[in-house]
Amino acid sequence: MKINTNVFHKLSIFFILTLLVFSVDHKSVDASEQFIDSSGFSITPELPKSAPIVPEGETYVEINNNIPYFTNKDITATKTWVEFSQLDDLGRVGAANAVLSVDTLPAEQESRKDISAFHPTGWHQGKYKQIGSGGWLYNRSHLIGHQLIGEGDPELNLMTGTRWFNMEGMLPFENFVASTIENDLLTVRYRVTPYFEDGNLLASGAFMEGFSIDDNGETLQFNIYIPNRQKNVQLDYGTGLHDGEYIEQTATTAPANNNHPGTTLYFAGNAIANSSSSNLPVNSDVTEGQGVIESAGFAEVAIETPAEENVYYQNCTAVRDAGADPIHRGEPGYASHLDRDNNGIGCE
Repeated sequence: MKINTNVFHKLSIFFILTLLVFSVDHKSVDASEQFIDSSGFSITPELPKSAPIVPEGETYVEINNNIPYFTNKDITATKTWVEFSQLDDLGRVGAANAVLSVDTLPAEQESRKDISAFHPTGWHQGKYKQIGSGGWLYNRSHLIGHQLIGEGDPELNLMTGTRWFNMEGMLPFENFVASTIENDLLTVRYRVTPYFEDGNLLASGAFMEGFSIDDNGETLQFNIYIPNRQKNVQLDYGTGLHDGEYIEQTATTAPANNNHPGTTLYFAGNAIANSSSSNLPVNSDVTEGQGVIESAGFAEVAIETPAEENVYYQNCTAVRDAGADPIHRGEPGYASHLDRDNNGIGCE
């Protein structure tokens, strides 16, 4: 049988192009591939091009069938370490990675340090009637919680999170990890990755992953996304400005650009490692309250930073006398000496 070579050639090209299109179409084009370092540890999970949708009334959604994006090296190596991503060129924090054990837990007598001088990107504080004790919209949310490593490196370990995001979203999982380590004496591979869409300064939310290494994830295994939102408050994720029935708001200028590629090792083995990052606040070179800030219909009133941020209570009697009990982690005046069981709620 005679074969028309011209037709055969065209069919071959069509077949090859079809294969190429098919392969591209079925590649994970809606997520960026995770970054794995030369040692085999994954530094970032797969990240989607847009924030996962979390239905109203839900605190989080499971990602990847609740299976973390960890490599075999991640879930078999038990040597403890804590590592933070350097700030990107917009001054935003990145993924925080750790292998946690009883060695990383802060000492019971360790007091919380004052972090009020740190202003993560998107930090534009406001006070709202409908928000719980204190009314403050934003918390300085630890990527790796204080109950797991202490303060860590505040410049690299703090993001701007709503009170709901911090208390209702992250805290239960942080306490789950802390309990698994302290009570079950297990080692946990842990990662928190803030998610910023495009050039936004306020994170849309955060991915949290955990895996108990010693029992191959039997006690603890999760991969979730928690949205950074607050009921009845409209957030501008581009700037961190907000709108709602507020009591008062404060204006804070955005931090200067920082370009710090790579990561910083904070804890290795049984010792805190030397950090290459600055101990100064992110925006230490600018002042607060520089006029009225307006953007996309969101306005802030420039006033002094409320003194309530620096409230100190000597004991629970003082907390109750002030009508601030129970006091939650992230609220002005909260300190570890008021929260003996370290569950994030003091003077219960």
